[in-house]
Amino acid sequence: MARHERVDLRAILADPDLRRELMVRTIQATQAREGIETTKEQAERAYYAVTEGERASVFDLRRFRTSKSGGGDRRHQMFVKALAGADDGIRYDVRRREFDTLTARGSQ
Repeated sequence: MARHERVDLRAILADPDLRRELMVRTIQATQAREGIETTKEQAERAYYAVTEGERASVFDLRRFRTSKSGGGDRRHQMFVKALAGADDGIRYDVRRREFDTLTARGSQ
């Protein structure tokens, strides 16, 4: 019979490494109950696909538009620079489910 323990759920949610470790074990245990042998590597890939695989990039190019004072439009140039890996606070890689948070902040 399984031992029942209290778990600090806030600590688990706050610690991504602990959350990952527990979820990988849970994936393996769930598969084993169904008669499916799953390696740790396979469980890691499954965890990644669910939690990180749905990532998207957001580009903040507003400040590079043509300005009223006659400055040229540099959005394309800065977009290409961001794709090349320049860290200018232009590109943000986020999970798709976090888009709601981004749009909520933008509307404030």
